[in-house]
Amino acid sequence: MIDENLIHKYLDKHNSLNPFLHRLKDNNKKMFLITNSPFKFVPFRHYDIESDCQKWEKVSTLERGNIYMEGTVHQLLEMTGWKGNSILYFGDQIYSDLADITLNFGWRTGAIIVELEREIKTFNSEDFREAVSALQALQLLIDESHKTNDNHLLDQLIQQRDALSDY
Repeated sequence: MIDENLIHKYLDKHNSLNPFLHRLKDNNKKMFLITNSPFKFVPFRHYDIESDCQKWEKVSTLERGNIYMEGTVHQLLEMTGWKGNSILYFGDQIYSDLADITLNFGWRTGAIIVELEREIKTFNSEDFREAVSALQALQLLIDESHKTNDNHLLDQLIQQRDALSDY
């Protein structure tokens, strides 16, 4: 079982997540957390925080504020009545989390891709925008300089473009 005092070892804190989740809640969106389970036939069970174990009574409805273990997507849909594209599901595994759930159940999906954070910061930086503008201007000059016979100028422009392309 996960020790609640060590939750920081399992989940990263993201400052923008809390306002986003509150916005979903304020707009009466239903939220749940699903994790992969190797057993496709296992029924939902209550998880008791105080005793740190699962209860064995049958779960026939899902209630707000409770924690459930195991279960299947089919059981979740049956208990909630939710349908296809009315569900927005976030996952971090493109094929096992997102593709299957979209193809098989029609859910909308959002990908949690940690690797994109650095790329997005780079693309939104002023330095990157300036480099892209300079690359575009250099490429226009290169295209125009082909019309002249000045190979020296063309070589200089290409060198400048290539140096910026490494950004």
